[in-house]
Amino acid sequence: MVQARHVIYLALTILVAIPLVAPLGLPVQVSAYTKEMYDAVEALPPGRPVGVSISWGSANWPECGPQATAVLEHLFKRPVRLLLASWVVEGPMLFERILNEIDKAGKRYGEDYVLLPFIPGGETAFAAYAADIVGASGGVDYYGKSLRELSAMKDIRNIDDLSYQIFTTNTSIDGEMRQWGKYKVKLGCGLLAGAVPGAMPYIVAGRIIGMLNGIRGAAEYELLIKKPGLGLKSTDAVSLSHVLALSLVIGGNIVYFGRRKGWIP
Repeated sequence: MVQARHVIYLALTILVAIPLVAPLGLPVQVSAYTKEMYDAVEALPPGRPVGVSISWGSANWPECGPQATAVLEHLFKRPVRLLLASWVVEGPMLFERILNEIDKAGKRYGEDYVLLPFIPGGETAFAAYAADIVGASGGVDYYGKSLRELSAMKDIRNIDDLSYQIFTTNTSIDGEMRQWGKYKVKLGCGLLAGAVPGAMPYIVAGRIIGMLNGIRGAAEYELLIKKPGLGLKSTDAVSLSHVLALSLVIGGNIVYFGRRKGWIP
C-alpha cells in the first residue's frame, strides 16, 4: 500500500534527478572568496608555475571533484605551467580523471604541466614538498620520468618558486598552513563545507587568497568561467530538495492548524 512517505521519496528522487540530467540554471550569487580565487588566477604572470594539490579520495568526489575540475579548467586556459601534487594514494588517478574530462587548451605534458607521484606522510609530506619539490617526489613524475628533464619543472626548487598554490582538501587546513604559511607563496584552497569555519582565521588574516566553499563554491567558479558542470547541477538539485522540504513543512502546518480550527476535516 502506497503511503505518504513513499510519495515524498519519489518526489525527492525526481526533483534531484532532473537538474543532474538537465541543469536548470537557477540563480547563484558568487561569494567574495570564490571571486578572489578567480581574480588571482586571472592575474597570474605568464610562464610562471602554479601548484594544485589533492588531499581527498574518491569518496569525496561529489564535493571536491567539481572544485578541482573547475579550477583546472580555468588554469589550463591561462599561460602558466602547472604542477599537480597529491597527498592521498588515489590523487594521481583523480587528476588523470579530471585531465581526461577538461579542455587542456593544447597544453603539452612535460612542457606545460606535470603530474607528480603520490607523496606520503601527511604533514611531513607538506613540509618536504615546500622545502624541495623534486626531492619530495623522489626526482620523478607519476610516470617515472625524471623531473629535471621536463621543461615544465625549470627553475622550480621549493614552494616559493610557485606563483600560487591551490590545495583542495576534505579535512582541516591546519597542517598545510603550519608548513606552508611561513613561506611567501600565495595560497588558495577548496574545502568541504564543514571545514570552512576552521579556515576562516587564515582567510580573515589574509594568508589565504581565495577559497571555494563545498559544492556551492564549485558552482560559483563554474559560473565565473562560463563552464557549467557538476557543481551547478548539484546546486540546482540541492535547491529543489530545499523547495520540497519547505513546501512539506508549510503544507503540514496548514493541515495541522486547519484541522484544529475545523477548516479541514
